[in-house]
Amino acid sequence: MRPEASGNWLQACLNGSRRSGEHRALPIHPPEIARTALSCREAGAFAAHIHPRDERGAESLQPRHVGAAVRAVRAAAPGMQVGVSTAESIEENLTRRLRAIASWEDRPDFATVNWYEHDADETASLLVLQGVAVQAVLATVADVRRMLRSPLAAQCRVMVVGPRDEDAETALRTAAAILAVLDEAIPTVPRLVHGHGTTAWPLLRLAIERGYLARIGMEDTILMPGGERCNDNAQLVRQAQIIAAANRAAERPAT
Repeated sequence: MRPEASGNWLQACLNGSRRSGEHRALPIHPPEIARTALSCREAGAFAAHIHPRDERGAESLQPRHVGAAVRAVRAAAPGMQVGVSTAESIEENLTRRLRAIASWEDRPDFATVNWYEHDADETASLLVLQGVAVQAVLATVADVRRMLRSPLAAQCRVMVVGPRDEDAETALRTAAAILAVLDEAIPTVPRLVHGHGTTAWPLLRLAIERGYLARIGMEDTILMPGGERCNDNAQLVRQAQIIAAANRAAERPAT
């Protein structure tokens, strides 16, 4: 069954590393994140990927900030999966990063681990011990090969194909190359394909056409496919659902 057939195919990535001044609807603090997650679930997203923030709005892995954001989403949108980032850019010091993750009490359902970062294995290993599902972020074929050599590869629940190329055609080629290696090595592990900026919508279309998981939201883009600024995260999710519906209609046999 294609993921969109069950409705469980689209993640909403709500904020990422964007600053609050980049868009009036960017959710920063737990109440805003919770309201946004609920609006995205109502628009058709089954999961929310968030970057919790501290009181000043800076990204944080500290348990009080992660816990507050996770609790807020779960209270506002019961049953919605919630995940966080563990990016090195949030906390560059590995010891402090692992100490923070180990201290999480209100744990997310999943967390992304960037396999282009040199300490991915350590981060993934701790998440597994914490009972948090690992989503492996792969930006290049080299990342895939490194992940496949890792003893943690078998523990990764989702392969997140996220090329960092800025040009759409290049990003699509990179994604195809990554997917080809994954298809050969671990064909049954779910894939999620997404882009950033100018590649967000082309890669979302690729995910839909191939029947993969996908994500959209203000972490990845604040623009609609036509280039106009979005109103909020929910509008991006609704647009993704429109694209998916059009693709299903195009695939339906003529009667």
